[in-house]
Amino acid sequence: MGKRIRKITYAFLIVALFTALNTKVSYAERKQLNIEQAVGNPPEITAYVNGEKVSKDAEYTASFKGKDIEFETKSVTKFAKADKPVRYVIFLDNSKSVDEKQFNEVKKSLVNLRKKIRKIDKMELYTVGADSKHGNKVEVFKADGKSDKKSRDKDIKKINKLKRNKNYTVLYRSITKKLTTVDNSSERTVMFLITDGEDDSAGKDKEDYNVNPAVKKSKVPVYAVLLKNVSSKPNLSKIKNTKKNILNENYSRGYYKDCSSTKDVKKGFKEINRILFDETYVLKFRAVDGSNKTLSLSESKLNIVMKSGGKTKEAALDKEGQFEYTNSQKDTDRPKVKSIEQSGDNSIKVNIEDGTTKNLTGAQDKSNYLVRFKGKDAKVWEISNITVNEQEHIYTLFFKDKFYTGSYTLECKNIKDDSMEKNTIKTNKVKFEVKDGLNPTTEGIKQAVRTYWWILVVLIVIVIGVITIIVIKKKPANVVEVPADDLMKADSKLIRLIITDRAGKIREVEWNVEGSIFVGRSNICNIYFDDDRLSRQHFAIEVTKMACYIEDLETTNSTFVNGVKITGKRMLLDGDVITAGREKFEFHSVENGGDEQVG
Repeated sequence: MGKRIRKITYAFLIVALFTALNTKVSYAERKQLNIEQAVGNPPEITAYVNGEKVSKDAEYTASFKGKDIEFETKSVTKFAKADKPVRYVIFLDNSKSVDEKQFNEVKKSLVNLRKKIRKIDKMELYTVGADSKHGNKVEVFKADGKSDKKSRDKDIKKINKLKRNKNYTVLYRSITKKLTTVDNSSERTVMFLITDGEDDSAGKDKEDYNVNPAVKKSKVPVYAVLLKNVSSKPNLSKIKNTKKNILNENYSRGYYKDCSSTKDVKKGFKEINRILFDETYVLKFRAVDGSNKTLSLSESKLNIVMKSGGKTKEAALDKEGQFEYTNSQKDTDRPKVKSIEQSGDNSIKVNIEDGTTKNLTGAQDKSNYLVRFKGKDAKVWEISNITVNEQEHIYTLFFKDKFYTGSYTLECKNIKDDSMEKNTIKTNKVKFEVKDGLNPTTEGIKQAVRTYWWILVVLIVIVIGVITIIVIKKKPANVVEVPADDLMKADSKLIRLIITDRAGKIREVEWNVEGSIFVGRSNICNIYFDDDRLSRQHFAIEVTKMACYIEDLETTNSTFVNGVKITGKRMLLDGDVITAGREKFEFHSVENGGDEQVG
């Protein structure tokens, strides 16, 4: 009698536990927001979300935890209307432990699914029954919606021929191997399990080894229709693990339907189809700065916030969940100068934009710009400061000198966009006009006066000297006159220059210098050469009664005496070598004056 009671009690406990494990998951128990899957192609993210509160009218924002990347929502579209493909990876348990009537109903639902997949969809069907615990899944077919009617009918026949067998269920091994190799970088992929939850996989594919972490880390969601187990001794621990871990919404990011009847099987297929198409929304986000820079897997912790009716709900991939933000779109756009306009008497506004990326590198560096006046002297305007308006992509360049009225060119270099390709600026030289500036002719005269004022002083002294001589000559005989030789000695001196030009030709010139002589490129100079390295008036030699002096006339390429650059007036000694442009001058002072001689 006691044994009978124990048997009844044991049977009752098994039935109670089995019933509890087969409790249906109602729609109301689903998450309010679930990130089923996400595909990252920097600078864009495509996320597939569903849940009880998900709707088209809600506001969505995306971010990476710990990363300063701002995204904007580009679109929210119901999956059924998004024209996006879905790839079904279906594992069918064909062991004797599943209910036969439900199994037959499954085949009808699979046939219906095969008939209705769209041209852009794909479908893979495998059975997970094997001859041994170390066996593998068996492929029934792989198909896509583009296949013809003949191929479709052939696949349907394969479904109808499927039977339950007395074999081992290798569900866990099949899940593990598929999830670790499947690629969903370009399409939505869904794993669909049709099983009673039991598994016979031997070795490392047990739940404690690979299958549970494989589901957690996978980028692919797992859905399921759970069939009734008709085995006399069901493996309750495996069934429990399948529900608690593999099909846990926090891990699988999918949903499952417990089926106690054949009607439940049909309902399960319809419910999952409804979730996949009508209750899943495709969210498209784009990085505000447009950068296609990637993130490593460890940095890619996606967080999506949904705001609806004043309430905010957050959902993120699990700590172990993988989200790849690595397959970046190629950026072929190069930054270019869109416009230049005068903003002040010594400033211009430069609009530099890139068609894809907003942030630029090198655009705030003064050395990356060159502004040149298109007048005769081609003056370069020196930049003193740069300010930036990041919102409008305006770079304001301030210069040390005020602008002349006229045409200018802006040259840019080393300015790049903030992309993986680091595209350099497209335009090299850009023309612009300054209409409200200084008169270049007037400013040229002012500059000449500032540069050559001492020449004017010398000329005035000479004029005064000539007038003085005339006045003295007109005086009566009793007035003492200064001999002409003494006057010459006071203001003039005979010098000799041995000149070596850029062709190597040597000439010797003796010159009776009265006050000063000029050397340069202009034909107004006493000695001039056709040498573009010489300034129009390069240097001057000035004589006094006591000595001779040389002075550089603020030239571009400078004047050198004995290899040393001169910065002011310097005394010349006999034998000194003067270098200007490509010419050399050996200086000698001659004691006795005389006429100009050319050797």
